[in-house]
Amino acid sequence: MRPILLAIAVVLFIGAPAHAQHLWWDLGGQEDATCLYGTITVLSTYRDIYYCGASWHPGGAAGGYVGIQHNNEKERRTIFSIWDTAPDLHPKATAADPEAVISRFGGEGEGEHTHMVLPWNVGEKIEYFLQKQKGEDGKTTNVLYYIYNRGTKRWRHVATIRCPIGGQRCVETIGGGLNSFLENFSGKEKERPKLALYGIWLGNSIEEMKPLTRAGGDGTWGQLDNSYFLAEGTADKLDAVFRGVERKYGKPVFGGEGKKLEPINANPLSPEVVKALKELPRAEPLQENSDVPRDGATYVLRNISTRKEIVPDRDRTKIVQRAGKSNAAWKLKAVGDCFVIANATNGMVLDASADQVTQRRLNGAAGQAWTFVKEGDGYYIQCKGTGRVLDLEGGSIDDGARILMWDMKKPPGHLNQIWMLTLQK
Repeated sequence: MRPILLAIAVVLFIGAPAHAQHLWWDLGGQEDATCLYGTITVLSTYRDIYYCGASWHPGGAAGGYVGIQHNNEKERRTIFSIWDTAPDLHPKATAADPEAVISRFGGEGEGEHTHMVLPWNVGEKIEYFLQKQKGEDGKTTNVLYYIYNRGTKRWRHVATIRCPIGGQRCVETIGGGLNSFLENFSGKEKERPKLALYGIWLGNSIEEMKPLTRAGGDGTWGQLDNSYFLAEGTADKLDAVFRGVERKYGKPVFGGEGKKLEPINANPLSPEVVKALKELPRAEPLQENSDVPRDGATYVLRNISTRKEIVPDRDRTKIVQRAGKSNAAWKLKAVGDCFVIANATNGMVLDASADQVTQRRLNGAAGQAWTFVKEGDGYYIQCKGTGRVLDLEGGSIDDGARILMWDMKKPPGHLNQIWMLTLQK
């Protein structure tokens, strides 16, 4: 077979290659849509790749993006992020799946970020749904993100993010430069083949969504199996991938910089998909503000990003985070202007020295005296003896990740040190 990607490969791999290639969708007049259904089918992959299904209003107020990631050999996930409306108007997650992780993000703008482990597979069609709804106060827009889990055969409500409108019409719509992309976020292993198919349907209600049939692109893009594709890799390796999927998906039609292709077929959503989207579940609302620490009360202490609880490890020598554990309740006892934090199950107290935090019997040492320093919706938990604060090591999402002591960080890289107190009644 001819090396059909040779010309494109010369551009991508001899010059200074971009780490992402894009599809730019023709909205067909639906610039003010509020519902988006999309599909991503990855046919060849490697680690450190983000397959963005939809990025709307890029660079604009409350623009955002959703998609799936291949992070490493052990983890794949889905992500959902929205930028700030303005420097003083921030989006905020108000509901989320129990397994979703929530945090602020920075870098290319700032905003609210959620991600969730999703063990997707090569050749599997990933379905997702995004909907914008008016907030009850008339001043905000709620953005709901769902993804279909083929393992459980159920739709999951990953998160809802509430966005202040701030006089910006685009906050209420999906559109404005709508694109999909394939991003190699490490910039490594660019010669390895990656290939994904993308489809998008838009509308102002679930029943009205129509397929987008025209798109242009940059990098390696084109049409395959009545979808648009994006790819990365050397010509010979991608040729081998296309030959391997030809029996099922047919032959590719390649686009190019500034090249227009004929539209794909306008396939409507199936009645089964429409019915499922009209019956989507809702995730539980999130606790939006920490309860206030007070003497004699018992609390669960959760990290504001992972929503997982501080608990003693199984051997009781370490303090870690875990989800939904029975020994996650801690009782506060005022001692002067500080608190002792005692586990409600075993009576042992948090004890800090240097960069370690453990639990010990109460002895009155300064390493067992704690203050709660208000920050945003939660608190730093600071040791009087060391001046350091409880810190979730590496901001890990894993059960069993250690809680350590660290110097207090300031925003935006501080959320692994912020804790929500939930009063136990």
